Amino acid sequence: DHRRRDVHPGDLEAEGAQQPRGAARAAAEVDSPPARHVRAQDLDRMKPWSVLALLEARGETGGDATMDARLQRMAAGAGKRVLHLETLEQQLQALDCVPAEEHSRVLDERLRASWVLRIESAQAMAWYRARNLDAWLADIDRMQGLSDEARAIEQRARRCLLEDRNARWIGQLETLFQDGPCLVAVGAVHLAGAEGLLAALRRDGYLVEAMPL
Repeated sequence: DHRRRDVHPGDLEAEGAQQPRGAARAAAEVDSPPARHVRAQDLDRMKPWSVLALLEARGETGGDATMDARLQRMAAGAGKRVLHLETLEQQLQALDCVPAEEHSRVLDERLRASWVLRIESAQAMAWYRARNLDAWLADIDRMQGLSDEARAIEQRARRCLLEDRNARWIGQLETLFQDGPCLVAVGAVHLAGAEGLLAALRRDGYLVEAMPL
């Protein structure tokens, strides 16, 4: 899933965007654990990307149990400095880069073929566990079940969420690396692909090796 979900609920509300007819009912029928805890009337008020994020979720829950929160607690407990690669406002701008009325077309098509989401979610977890991020990214790029129009909209959203943010982050990361060793925690899909962070580091002369955990 390349849509981040650790944002304030108030930022998820649509501003004048019309959700697809029956979006709340259809979304509730999709087997996505986070969606089960959202009221139908709230789904109708949410921005299309936030509903898509719920539908694409693979059982993750928010709060203090997220990996992000756990890593920050571990770093704070060890007296480490914690820096963020972007602000909440920048993250929301990336999520909102496609107008809601356009993104609602993608949501409508996803709801009409919700079985695709279930298959893709299961496959995404399989690729993640196998540490095959390139295959995961290829699945995302295929955008199975979407029309050409919806696929073009998703491609624009994906560029804002992945490649554009990677390009902003790489300079910050290389500056941090000059100060000494550090742990970088980003969404796994940000690492993969020709415009991923690992490829960018290699182009800039860094040696990138997988380390066993």
